[in-house]
Amino acid sequence: MSPTPTILLVCEETILAQTINFVLQKNEFKILVCHDGHTALEILKSEPVDYLITEILLPFYSGFDLIHHFVQSHTFKNILLLCVFENPGLMERSLNFIPIKQVLKPYNLQEINQIVKERLIPTQYIHQESN
Repeated sequence: MSPTPTILLVCEETILAQTINFVLQKNEFKILVCHDGHTALEILKSEPVDYLITEILLPFYSGFDLIHHFVQSHTFKNILLLCVFENPGLMERSLNFIPIKQVLKPYNLQEINQIVKERLIPTQYIHQESN
């Protein structure tokens, strides 16, 4: 993982992407934002990404397509899936038991921030920050 973790945020809804980006920037992550699967796939091919945050339904390529490419091409497999509804059976079949987190709509921004921080910021830093 690079000294400044890089997050790829793929969210079709511009306002939601801006809001999540705003919350995560407080952690001093490098955040790459795009709104469709084609652009996301190009980023994954050209940039080292430590964490992928994506929706399932996207223009051009699905979130599952992006996850498949991410898992094949990146060492760190930190994935957060933004979901409209929970469907663990679909997730297990599609992702071959890759451990991922999912957050359901309506999205809790603090939950998203905490999930990402737990994977990308050393544990001792999180504990010091909360005291």
